[in-house]
Amino acid sequence: MASPRLWRLARWAPAAALLGQSSSALSFDTRVPLTSSVRGRHTPTTVLVHGLDSSKQTWTGVLSKLHEASVPALALDQRGHGESPLGDPNTFSTEALARDIIHAVEVTNEIPRPWILVGHSMGGRVAMAVAEISMREAPDRLAAVVIEDMDCRNRNKWGPQPQESEDIAPFEREFAIEAAAVAALEKHYDADRVQGWLGSRVRSIGGGPRVWSDVNPQAQRLARKTVLASDVATANWDALARADLPFPVHLWVAGPEAYGGTVVDWDGPDGIRDMEKRIPSVHVREFTEGGHSIHNTAIDGFCKALLEVIDDAAKAASERPASAASGS
Repeated sequence: MASPRLWRLARWAPAAALLGQSSSALSFDTRVPLTSSVRGRHTPTTVLVHGLDSSKQTWTGVLSKLHEASVPALALDQRGHGESPLGDPNTFSTEALARDIIHAVEVTNEIPRPWILVGHSMGGRVAMAVAEISMREAPDRLAAVVIEDMDCRNRNKWGPQPQESEDIAPFEREFAIEAAAVAALEKHYDADRVQGWLGSRVRSIGGGPRVWSDVNPQAQRLARKTVLASDVATANWDALARADLPFPVHLWVAGPEAYGGTVVDWDGPDGIRDMEKRIPSVHVREFTEGGHSIHNTAIDGFCKALLEVIDDAAKAASERPASAASGS
């Protein structure tokens, strides 16, 4: 996806041109920050994080609607997904994924604090980890957190099963032709599912015969083992429950039937109601018309709700003292 860099809040121009001074009177690298056409100077950037076997491509529709609303936004590929490298498989963990997000936002893309984090499915667990790390290290980092259709349950049934081999060899994601990609992916996924990815998660490179797979079985196996089939989400949620959260947390749940329905449990340990009990301030919302990927199956309702979160965050930012709003 060649999405526009909507997140940029400023551009730079030579101070000499702006001030009408001779260029020789100023050092070459002197710059003045320029404000861009976003929803006011307090609008936080919204960072979108995908789920398992997905990529930043899943947010194309949401990015378009945020662009129409003049809201700065950024979608990221998690490690081993989309176009991001896997890195060392031995370091793959929920915390590593969370720190990837923080680094990509604040260092690589230089997004100012605070920013809004939206995590879908597995990305919701990563969002919980980012929130927990932020409460320990940088409480001013986040303006809001939205967790889309994910609870805290240890999903052992989603983890590697006994019939699976212990390790998956590195998976090359670029193929000479589409048929080669299909054959490689069908060793790990149902054939109908792979066919459904053609043209989206398995796509042509530059319009030619070569194709790229956003899906990576090795990353999927590692994520199932370390993120989904673990108690990390529970630990992070409990840590947030003990903190005095300076930002709102939203739990958005898909409907029970539409487009395959939600994957979360409402009841039982680590279900939505249990999570709400542990953090009474959490905002729980059910999108009955949407399936697991609410941001695609109920995009209008999703974006309306997200814009409300963004507006509330912008209002809160405008009411903070200038020193706090600057992150100093």
